[in-house]
Amino acid sequence: MSNALWIVLIVALCVVMLVVAQRIEPHRVSGDGTSFTCRVQELSPGALPSVKWTEAKARIVDGRVVLAKGGLLRPRATSYERPRSVVSRAEDAPARFAVFVLEDQGALSALRVPASSRAVERLTELLPH
Repeated sequence: MSNALWIVLIVALCVVMLVVAQRIEPHRVSGDGTSFTCRVQELSPGALPSVKWTEAKARIVDGRVVLAKGGLLRPRATSYERPRSVVSRAEDAPARFAVFVLEDQGALSALRVPASSRAVERLTELLPH
């Protein structure tokens, strides 16, 4: 009986750890906030999400954001995509995130970083006035 109880407790602990691991979103940012990791989501023409959030590396170059998609299970991208302009900041984003809308030749995408990131200040500076 005690062995079965220990097995149930271990399985329950593993499930709890998996749930917590899914909620953790690692984030790295340079000291000046111009190079950082983020999550990106492509937006359809009606500004609705078309796919799930994917991990990406971002750099701010000449007042625009360039992205390199990649992640733990994907090969690392070595070349960056075309620069994208920061169009707006989502006001209805969850409190723990800052979400910015990027545009590249009419194609929209959303960029998400933790609200406490140094990158938020840099991205806010790129917003049109």
